[in-house]
Amino acid sequence: MLETQPGTAEYVALLRRRAVSGRADVAIFMTDMRLGGVQRVIFNLCEGLNAAGLRVDLLVCHADGNLAAQVPPGIRVVALPRASKLAGRYWVLRADPGGFAALLRPVLLAYRAVARLKFVRPLACYLADNRPPALLAADTDCNLIAVWARRLAKSPTRLVLSAHRSVAEHARQQLQAGDKGRWRWHFLPPLLKRCYAQADSVVAVSEGVARGLEAFCGLPASAAHIIYNPVVTPRLRTMARQPMRDAWVTGDSTPLIVTAGRVDPQKDFPTLLLAIAQLRSRRPVRLAILGDGERRNELARQTVRLGIADIVHFAGFVENPFAYMAAADVFVLSSKFEGLPTVLIEAMACGCPVVSTDCPSGPREILADGRYGELVPVGDAAALAAAIGRTLDRPADAQRLAARADEFSPEKATVEYLRVLASA
Repeated sequence: MLETQPGTAEYVALLRRRAVSGRADVAIFMTDMRLGGVQRVIFNLCEGLNAAGLRVDLLVCHADGNLAAQVPPGIRVVALPRASKLAGRYWVLRADPGGFAALLRPVLLAYRAVARLKFVRPLACYLADNRPPALLAADTDCNLIAVWARRLAKSPTRLVLSAHRSVAEHARQQLQAGDKGRWRWHFLPPLLKRCYAQADSVVAVSEGVARGLEAFCGLPASAAHIIYNPVVTPRLRTMARQPMRDAWVTGDSTPLIVTAGRVDPQKDFPTLLLAIAQLRSRRPVRLAILGDGERRNELARQTVRLGIADIVHFAGFVENPFAYMAAADVFVLSSKFEGLPTVLIEAMACGCPVVSTDCPSGPREILADGRYGELVPVGDAAALAAAIGRTLDRPADAQRLAARADEFSPEKATVEYLRVLASA
Protein backbone atom coordinates (compact mmCIF):
# COMPACT_ATOMS: atom_id res chain seq x y z
CA MET A 1 0.00 0.00 0.00
CA LEU A 2 1.11 3.54 -0.72
CA GLU A 3 1.00 4.75 2.86
CA THR A 4 3.52 2.09 3.92
CA GLN A 5 6.16 3.20 1.42
CA PRO A 6 9.21 4.86 3.08
CA GLY A 7 8.98 8.63 3.24
CA THR A 8 5.42 8.94 1.95
CA ALA A 9 3.99 10.55 5.10
CA GLU A 10 6.91 12.99 5.29
CA TYR A 11 6.52 14.06 1.66
CA VAL A 12 2.79 14.58 2.09
CA ALA A 13 3.29 16.55 5.32
CA LEU A 14 5.85 18.82 3.65
CA LEU A 15 3.51 19.68 0.80
CA ARG A 16 0.51 20.18 3.06
CA ARG A 17 2.51 22.46 5.35
CA ARG A 18 3.54 24.71 2.44
CA ALA A 19 0.06 24.96 0.91
CA VAL A 20 -2.26 27.92 1.30
CA SER A 21 -5.22 26.98 3.50
CA GLY A 22 -8.03 25.54 1.41
CA ARG A 23 -5.97 25.52 -1.79
CA ALA A 24 -4.24 22.75 -3.73
CA ASP A 25 -1.17 20.98 -2.39
CA VAL A 26 -0.09 20.01 -5.91
CA ALA A 27 -1.10 21.37 -9.32
CA ILE A 28 -0.64 19.36 -12.53
CA PHE A 29 -0.72 21.09 -15.91
CA MET A 30 -1.55 19.23 -19.13
CA THR A 31 -3.05 20.20 -22.47
CA ASP A 32 -6.49 18.62 -22.75
CA MET A 33 -8.79 15.66 -22.07
CA ARG A 34 -8.43 13.95 -25.43
CA LEU A 35 -7.56 10.27 -25.69
CA GLY A 36 -3.85 9.75 -25.14
CA GLY A 37 -1.30 7.90 -23.07
CA VAL A 38 -0.13 11.06 -21.28
CA GLN A 39 -3.68 11.85 -20.18
CA ARG A 40 -4.27 8.39 -18.72
CA VAL A 41 -0.91 8.50 -16.94
CA ILE A 42 -1.73 11.89 -15.43
CA PHE A 43 -5.14 10.64 -14.27
CA ASN A 44 -3.45 7.70 -12.53
CA LEU A 45 -0.93 10.00 -10.89
CA CYS A 46 -3.67 12.40 -9.75
CA GLU A 47 -5.51 9.47 -8.20
CA GLY A 48 -2.35 8.29 -6.43
CA LEU A 49 -1.52 11.72 -5.03
CA ASN A 50 -5.09 12.20 -3.88
CA ALA A 51 -5.09 8.78 -2.20
CA ALA A 52 -1.93 9.83 -0.35
CA GLY A 53 -3.89 12.70 1.19
CA LEU A 54 -3.08 15.60 -1.13
CA ARG A 55 -5.45 18.11 -2.71
CA VAL A 56 -4.77 18.10 -6.44
CA ASP A 57 -5.74 20.69 -9.05
CA LEU A 58 -5.63 19.44 -12.64
CA LEU A 59 -5.03 22.46 -14.89
CA VAL A 60 -5.98 22.07 -18.55
CA CYS A 61 -6.08 24.28 -21.62
CA HIS A 62 -9.20 22.53 -22.87
CA ALA A 63 -11.57 20.78 -20.46
CA ASP A 64 -13.64 19.02 -23.11
CA GLY A 65 -12.60 15.74 -24.71
CA ASN A 66 -13.49 12.08 -24.70
CA LEU A 67 -11.64 11.44 -21.41
CA ALA A 68 -13.33 14.26 -19.47
CA ALA A 69 -15.68 11.82 -17.75
CA GLN A 70 -12.76 9.70 -16.52
CA VAL A 71 -11.16 12.29 -14.23
CA PRO A 72 -10.66 10.56 -10.87
CA PRO A 73 -13.01 11.57 -8.03
CA GLY A 74 -11.65 14.21 -5.68
CA ILE A 75 -9.61 16.00 -8.37
CA ARG A 76 -10.50 19.62 -9.12
CA VAL A 77 -10.31 20.42 -12.83
CA VAL A 78 -9.37 24.01 -13.63
CA ALA A 79 -9.91 25.07 -17.25
CA LEU A 80 -7.54 27.97 -17.86
CA PRO A 81 -8.97 30.94 -19.77
CA ARG A 82 -7.13 31.90 -22.92
CA ALA A 83 -5.66 35.10 -24.32
CA SER A 84 -4.58 35.71 -27.92
CA LYS A 85 -1.38 34.11 -29.23
CA LEU A 86 0.00 37.60 -29.94
CA ALA A 87 -0.54 38.51 -26.29
CA GLY A 88 1.10 35.20 -25.39
CA ARG A 89 4.30 36.21 -27.22
CA TYR A 90 4.32 39.48 -25.31
CA TRP A 91 3.96 37.74 -21.94
CA VAL A 92 6.71 35.24 -22.79
CA LEU A 93 9.11 38.09 -23.57
CA ARG A 94 7.96 39.90 -20.45
CA ALA A 95 8.65 36.76 -18.40
CA ASP A 96 12.14 36.19 -19.80
CA PRO A 97 13.58 39.30 -21.48
CA GLY A 98 17.10 37.97 -20.96
CA GLY A 99 16.23 35.00 -23.17
CA PHE A 100 15.46 37.12 -26.22
CA ALA A 101 18.01 35.36 -28.44
CA ALA A 102 16.69 31.90 -27.57
CA LEU A 103 13.06 33.05 -27.92
CA LEU A 104 13.35 34.98 -31.19
CA ARG A 105 13.07 32.32 -33.88
CA PRO A 106 11.13 29.45 -32.26
CA VAL A 107 8.65 31.70 -30.40
CA LEU A 108 8.56 35.38 -31.26
CA LEU A 109 8.92 35.14 -35.06
CA ALA A 110 7.70 31.59 -35.75
CA TYR A 111 4.63 31.20 -37.96
CA ARG A 112 3.56 28.43 -35.63
CA ALA A 113 5.16 29.15 -32.29
CA VAL A 114 5.09 26.90 -29.25
CA ALA A 115 1.53 25.67 -28.97
CA ARG A 116 -0.78 27.20 -26.38
CA LEU A 117 1.19 30.43 -25.84
CA LYS A 118 -2.16 32.01 -25.07
CA PHE A 119 -2.18 30.21 -21.70
CA VAL A 120 1.02 31.73 -20.30
CA ARG A 121 -0.69 34.66 -18.60
CA PRO A 122 -3.70 32.63 -17.31
CA LEU A 123 -1.36 30.04 -15.78
CA ALA A 124 0.69 32.82 -14.19
CA CYS A 125 -2.49 34.24 -12.67
CA TYR A 126 -3.41 30.83 -11.26
CA LEU A 127 0.04 30.47 -9.67
CA ALA A 128 -0.09 33.98 -8.19
CA ASP A 129 -3.58 33.45 -6.76
CA ASN A 130 -3.28 29.87 -5.51
CA ARG A 131 0.43 29.51 -4.73
CA PRO A 132 0.52 25.69 -4.85
CA PRO A 133 3.66 24.25 -3.23
CA ALA A 134 4.43 22.27 -6.39
CA LEU A 135 3.49 22.33 -10.08
CA LEU A 136 4.08 19.37 -12.40
CA ALA A 137 3.93 20.09 -16.14
CA ALA A 138 3.24 17.28 -18.59
CA ASP A 139 5.27 17.22 -21.81
CA THR A 140 7.17 19.74 -23.93
CA ASP A 141 4.70 22.55 -24.66
CA CYS A 142 3.29 22.54 -21.14
CA ASN A 143 6.83 22.49 -19.73
CA LEU A 144 7.74 25.69 -21.59
CA ILE A 145 4.47 27.41 -20.70
CA ALA A 146 4.96 26.50 -17.02
CA VAL A 147 8.50 27.92 -16.93
CA TRP A 148 7.39 31.25 -18.39
CA ALA A 149 4.25 31.42 -16.23
CA ARG A 150 6.19 30.86 -13.02
CA ARG A 151 8.69 33.57 -13.94
CA LEU A 152 5.85 35.93 -14.80
CA ALA A 153 4.04 35.20 -11.53
CA LYS A 154 7.27 35.46 -9.49
CA SER A 155 5.92 32.42 -7.71
CA PRO A 156 7.80 30.32 -5.13
CA THR A 157 6.02 27.20 -6.42
CA ARG A 158 8.41 24.29 -6.96
CA LEU A 159 8.38 23.47 -10.69
CA VAL A 160 8.83 19.94 -11.99
CA LEU A 161 8.89 19.34 -15.75
CA SER A 162 8.19 15.94 -17.27
CA ALA A 163 9.23 14.50 -20.62
CA HIS A 164 6.94 11.81 -22.02
CA ARG A 165 8.41 11.29 -25.48
CA SER A 166 11.65 11.47 -27.43
CA VAL A 167 11.91 15.18 -28.16
CA ALA A 168 14.72 14.64 -30.67
CA GLU A 169 12.64 12.18 -32.70
CA HIS A 170 9.60 14.44 -32.50
CA ALA A 171 11.68 17.35 -33.80
CA ARG A 172 13.03 15.22 -36.65
CA GLN A 173 9.51 14.19 -37.67
CA GLN A 174 8.32 17.80 -37.60
CA LEU A 175 11.23 18.93 -39.75
CA GLN A 176 10.26 16.32 -42.33
CA ALA A 177 6.62 17.45 -42.31
CA GLY A 178 5.26 19.94 -44.82
CA ASP A 179 3.72 22.52 -42.49
CA LYS A 180 4.86 26.14 -42.50
CA GLY A 181 6.00 26.11 -38.90
CA ARG A 182 8.48 23.23 -39.18
CA TRP A 183 11.56 25.47 -39.40
CA ARG A 184 11.21 26.56 -35.77
CA TRP A 185 12.34 23.09 -34.67
CA HIS A 186 15.85 23.94 -35.92
CA PHE A 187 16.06 26.55 -33.17
CA LEU A 188 14.35 24.65 -30.36
CA PRO A 189 17.37 23.09 -28.55
CA PRO A 190 18.74 26.38 -27.10
CA LEU A 191 15.24 27.32 -25.94
CA LEU A 192 14.68 23.96 -24.24
CA LYS A 193 18.12 24.09 -22.64
CA ARG A 194 17.41 27.56 -21.23
CA CYS A 195 13.92 26.73 -19.97
CA TYR A 196 14.67 23.30 -18.54
CA ALA A 197 17.58 24.75 -16.59
CA GLN A 198 15.11 27.07 -14.83
CA ALA A 199 13.01 24.20 -13.45
CA ASP A 200 13.60 22.76 -10.00
CA SER A 201 13.54 19.24 -11.36
CA VAL A 202 13.04 17.33 -14.62
CA VAL A 203 11.46 13.88 -14.87
CA ALA A 204 11.88 11.54 -17.84
CA VAL A 205 9.56 8.56 -18.21
CA SER A 206 12.28 6.26 -19.55
CA GLU A 207 16.03 5.95 -19.82
CA GLY A 208 15.78 6.63 -23.55
CA VAL A 209 13.84 9.85 -23.04
CA ALA A 210 16.41 11.03 -20.47
CA ARG A 211 19.34 10.37 -22.78
CA GLY A 212 17.49 12.09 -25.62
CA LEU A 213 16.99 15.20 -23.50
CA GLU A 214 20.69 15.28 -22.71
CA ALA A 215 21.67 14.96 -26.38
CA PHE A 216 19.06 17.26 -27.92
CA CYS A 217 18.79 19.95 -25.26
CA GLY A 218 22.30 19.88 -23.88
CA LEU A 219 21.18 18.96 -20.38
CA PRO A 220 23.89 17.68 -18.05
CA ALA A 221 24.21 13.90 -17.78
CA SER A 222 21.82 12.41 -15.23
CA ALA A 223 20.00 15.75 -14.90
CA ALA A 224 16.63 14.04 -15.31
CA HIS A 225 15.03 11.76 -12.73
CA ILE A 226 13.75 8.60 -14.42
CA ILE A 227 10.29 7.65 -13.15
CA TYR A 228 8.33 5.00 -15.00
CA ASN A 229 4.71 5.87 -15.69
CA PRO A 230 1.91 4.79 -13.32
CA VAL A 231 -0.05 2.49 -15.60
CA VAL A 232 -1.37 -0.75 -14.08
CA THR A 233 -4.27 -0.03 -11.73
CA PRO A 234 -6.93 -2.30 -10.19
CA ARG A 235 -9.45 -0.47 -12.39
CA LEU A 236 -7.55 -1.57 -15.50
CA ARG A 237 -7.70 -5.20 -14.45
CA THR A 238 -11.43 -4.90 -13.63
CA MET A 239 -12.18 -3.33 -17.01
CA ALA A 240 -10.16 -6.03 -18.79
CA ARG A 241 -12.52 -8.66 -17.37
CA GLN A 242 -15.67 -6.90 -18.57
CA PRO A 243 -17.60 -8.53 -21.44
CA MET A 244 -16.64 -7.47 -24.95
CA ARG A 245 -19.58 -5.64 -26.55
CA ASP A 246 -18.18 -5.14 -30.04
CA ALA A 247 -19.92 -7.63 -32.34
CA TRP A 248 -17.10 -7.36 -34.89
CA VAL A 249 -14.76 -8.85 -32.29
CA THR A 250 -17.05 -11.44 -30.74
CA GLY A 251 -18.65 -12.62 -33.97
CA ASP A 252 -15.51 -14.19 -35.46
CA SER A 253 -12.93 -16.67 -34.18
CA THR A 254 -10.19 -15.54 -36.60
CA PRO A 255 -7.00 -14.53 -34.71
CA LEU A 256 -7.39 -10.94 -33.57
CA ILE A 257 -4.63 -8.36 -33.68
CA VAL A 258 -5.20 -5.06 -31.86
CA THR A 259 -3.41 -1.73 -31.94
CA ALA A 260 -4.29 1.55 -30.26
CA GLY A 261 -3.42 5.23 -30.45
CA ARG A 262 -4.21 8.48 -32.18
CA VAL A 263 -4.24 8.08 -35.94
CA ASP A 264 -1.22 10.24 -36.73
CA PRO A 265 2.18 9.76 -38.42
CA GLN A 266 3.96 8.91 -35.17
CA LYS A 267 2.04 5.64 -34.80
CA ASP A 268 2.91 4.52 -38.36
CA PHE A 269 -0.28 2.56 -38.92
CA PRO A 270 0.41 2.43 -42.71
CA THR A 271 3.35 0.08 -42.06
CA LEU A 272 1.14 -2.05 -39.80
CA LEU A 273 -1.49 -2.30 -42.55
CA LEU A 274 1.21 -3.44 -45.00
CA ALA A 275 2.27 -6.07 -42.48
CA ILE A 276 -1.31 -7.27 -42.04
CA ALA A 277 -1.71 -7.54 -45.83
CA GLN A 278 1.46 -9.65 -46.04
CA LEU A 279 0.42 -11.81 -43.10
CA ARG A 280 -3.05 -12.39 -44.51
CA SER A 281 -1.54 -13.91 -47.64
CA ARG A 282 -0.18 -16.70 -45.44
CA ARG A 283 -2.83 -17.13 -42.73
CA PRO A 284 -6.22 -15.75 -41.61
CA VAL A 285 -5.96 -12.69 -39.34
CA ARG A 286 -7.93 -9.52 -38.61
CA LEU A 287 -7.01 -6.15 -37.13
CA ALA A 288 -8.85 -3.74 -34.81
CA ILE A 289 -7.53 -0.17 -34.58
CA LEU A 290 -8.58 1.65 -31.40
CA GLY A 291 -8.39 5.43 -31.65
CA ASP A 292 -9.21 8.21 -34.05
CA GLY A 293 -7.58 11.09 -35.84
CA GLU A 294 -7.52 13.24 -38.94
CA ARG A 295 -5.79 10.55 -41.03
CA ARG A 296 -8.34 7.82 -40.44
CA ASN A 297 -9.82 8.22 -43.93
CA GLU A 298 -6.35 7.87 -45.46
CA LEU A 299 -5.90 4.59 -43.62
CA ALA A 300 -9.33 3.38 -44.74
CA ARG A 301 -8.38 4.07 -48.36
CA GLN A 302 -5.13 2.17 -47.85
CA THR A 303 -7.02 -0.90 -46.63
CA VAL A 304 -9.03 -0.83 -49.86
CA ARG A 305 -5.89 -0.56 -52.01
CA LEU A 306 -4.32 -3.47 -50.11
CA GLY A 307 -7.46 -5.59 -50.32
CA ILE A 308 -7.83 -5.92 -46.54
CA ALA A 309 -10.79 -3.60 -45.90
CA ASP A 310 -12.89 -6.62 -44.88
CA ILE A 311 -10.50 -7.62 -42.06
CA VAL A 312 -9.65 -4.19 -40.62
CA HIS A 313 -11.99 -2.65 -38.05
CA PHE A 314 -11.71 1.05 -37.21
CA ALA A 315 -13.23 1.02 -33.73
CA GLY A 316 -12.56 4.72 -33.04
CA PHE A 317 -12.59 5.92 -29.47
CA VAL A 318 -13.67 3.15 -27.10
CA GLU A 319 -14.51 3.56 -23.42
CA ASN A 320 -12.84 0.27 -22.52
CA PRO A 321 -9.75 -0.51 -24.64
CA PHE A 322 -8.66 -3.11 -22.08
CA ALA A 323 -11.47 -5.48 -23.01
CA TYR A 324 -10.13 -5.45 -26.58
CA MET A 325 -6.60 -6.11 -25.34
CA ALA A 326 -7.79 -9.01 -23.21
CA ALA A 327 -9.63 -10.46 -26.21
CA ALA A 328 -6.72 -10.02 -28.62
CA ASP A 329 -4.27 -12.71 -29.68
CA VAL A 330 -1.52 -10.11 -30.25
CA PHE A 331 -1.15 -6.41 -29.50
CA VAL A 332 1.08 -4.46 -31.90
CA LEU A 333 2.86 -1.14 -31.43
CA SER A 334 4.12 0.10 -34.80
CA SER A 335 5.32 3.57 -33.72
CA LYS A 336 8.21 5.55 -35.19
CA PHE A 337 8.99 7.00 -31.76
CA GLU A 338 7.56 7.01 -28.25
CA GLY A 339 8.54 7.92 -24.69
CA LEU A 340 7.26 5.04 -22.59
CA PRO A 341 4.28 3.67 -24.54
CA THR A 342 1.43 3.19 -22.08
CA VAL A 343 -0.59 0.96 -24.40
CA LEU A 344 2.20 -1.61 -24.54
CA ILE A 345 2.22 -1.92 -20.74
CA GLU A 346 -1.60 -1.99 -20.63
CA ALA A 347 -1.74 -4.84 -23.14
CA MET A 348 0.76 -6.86 -21.11
CA ALA A 349 -1.27 -6.20 -17.95
CA CYS A 350 -4.25 -7.71 -19.78
CA GLY A 351 -2.18 -10.83 -20.50
CA CYS A 352 -1.95 -10.10 -24.22
CA PRO A 353 1.23 -11.09 -26.12
CA VAL A 354 2.90 -8.06 -27.71
CA VAL A 355 5.04 -7.13 -30.69
CA SER A 356 6.65 -3.71 -30.98
CA THR A 357 8.95 -1.66 -33.13
CA ASP A 358 12.30 -1.03 -31.50
CA CYS A 359 11.64 2.70 -31.68
CA PRO A 360 13.14 5.41 -29.50
CA SER A 361 12.24 5.10 -26.76
CA GLY A 362 10.57 2.83 -24.22
CA PRO A 363 9.66 -0.46 -25.93
CA ARG A 364 13.10 -2.00 -25.40
CA GLU A 365 12.99 -1.03 -21.71
CA ILE A 366 9.44 -2.32 -21.23
CA LEU A 367 10.14 -5.60 -23.02
CA ALA A 368 13.55 -6.03 -21.36
CA ASP A 369 15.50 -6.27 -24.63
CA GLY A 370 12.89 -8.57 -26.16
CA ARG A 371 12.40 -11.03 -23.30
CA TYR A 372 8.70 -10.17 -23.00
CA GLY A 373 7.87 -9.60 -26.66
CA GLU A 374 9.50 -9.31 -30.07
CA LEU A 375 11.14 -6.07 -31.20
CA VAL A 376 11.42 -5.25 -34.91
CA PRO A 377 12.98 -2.38 -36.87
CA VAL A 378 10.88 0.75 -37.39
CA GLY A 379 9.09 0.88 -40.74
CA ASP A 380 9.85 -2.75 -41.69
CA ALA A 381 6.51 -4.29 -42.68
CA ALA A 382 8.00 -7.70 -43.52
CA ALA A 383 9.74 -8.00 -40.15
CA LEU A 384 6.57 -6.87 -38.37
CA ALA A 385 4.45 -9.44 -40.22
CA ALA A 386 6.92 -12.22 -39.41
CA ALA A 387 7.06 -11.28 -35.72
CA ILE A 388 3.27 -11.22 -35.44
CA GLY A 389 3.10 -14.64 -37.07
CA ARG A 390 5.67 -16.11 -34.70
CA THR A 391 3.85 -14.63 -31.71
CA LEU A 392 0.56 -16.12 -32.87
CA ASP A 393 2.28 -19.52 -33.11
CA ARG A 394 4.09 -19.24 -29.75
CA PRO A 395 2.30 -16.72 -27.52
CA ALA A 396 4.02 -15.57 -24.33
CA ASP A 397 2.66 -16.68 -20.96
CA ALA A 398 -0.10 -14.30 -19.86
CA GLN A 399 0.81 -14.41 -16.16
CA ARG A 400 4.45 -13.66 -16.91
CA LEU A 401 3.44 -10.65 -19.01
CA ALA A 402 1.08 -9.39 -16.30
CA ALA A 403 3.79 -9.73 -13.65
CA ARG A 404 6.16 -7.64 -15.75
CA ALA A 405 3.45 -4.99 -16.25
CA ASP A 406 2.97 -4.78 -12.47
CA GLU A 407 6.38 -3.12 -12.25
CA PHE A 408 4.72 -0.03 -13.77
CA SER A 409 2.37 0.51 -10.83
CA PRO A 410 0.87 3.77 -9.52
CA GLU A 411 2.20 3.01 -6.03
CA LYS A 412 5.82 3.02 -7.18
CA ALA A 413 5.42 6.05 -9.42
CA THR A 414 3.47 8.09 -6.88
CA VAL A 415 6.14 7.70 -4.20
CA GLU A 416 8.85 8.74 -6.68
CA TYR A 417 6.85 11.77 -7.80
CA LEU A 418 6.15 12.71 -4.18
CA ARG A 419 9.87 12.70 -3.49
CA VAL A 420 10.54 15.03 -6.44
CA LEU A 421 7.58 17.33 -5.78
CA ALA A 422 8.29 17.73 -2.06
CA SER A 423 12.06 18.20 -2.23
CA ALA A 424 13.26 21.45 -0.70
